[in-house]
Amino acid sequence: SVLTDGGGSFTPLRRSSRSTNRPRVTIDASSPPMVNTLACVSECDLTFLHVFPYSARPGTSAAHFPELVMAEDKAARSRTLIDLGRSHAEAFRKGLVGTTRTVLWETRRSGPDISGWSGLTDNYVRVVTTSEGELRNTVTPAQLMNNTEDGLLRARVASMAVEGEGT
Repeated sequence: SVLTDGGGSFTPLRRSSRSTNRPRVTIDASSPPMVNTLACVSECDLTFLHVFPYSARPGTSAAHFPELVMAEDKAARSRTLIDLGRSHAEAFRKGLVGTTRTVLWETRRSGPDISGWSGLTDNYVRVVTTSEGELRNTVTPAQLMNNTEDGLLRARVASMAVEGEGT
């Protein structure tokens, strides 16, 4: 598959070799110009960006680039992309509020103000619940309710008789 920015530049879409089958998009923030990169991220509504600047060190591809981007510009471009990705991810999570998703519960969370579980939805969104029951390595439907202060979604375990069912 191929993705275009509308101006004739093409970026290959690669499928992950893992079973998740999620597309990976490689975008160069220096060429085409950064504005095209931002437009591509916005148009595709990408919600997870792994942003890193190339380093022009011996043995790297960047060492052979004809035009190098100044360190300050690389840092600014990276921050801009990271902020855009975070904004898209937050909007995506907000759009899930009120829906029911399948969740794989992974880790018990505990602390002074925390008790419950953390898990991943079927579309890889981190959620938390306050269920006191044993959920490790179980898959349940969960109603997604609202964002926590740290950006996670609260979930209510649905259709399962779990002691202290989450809110």
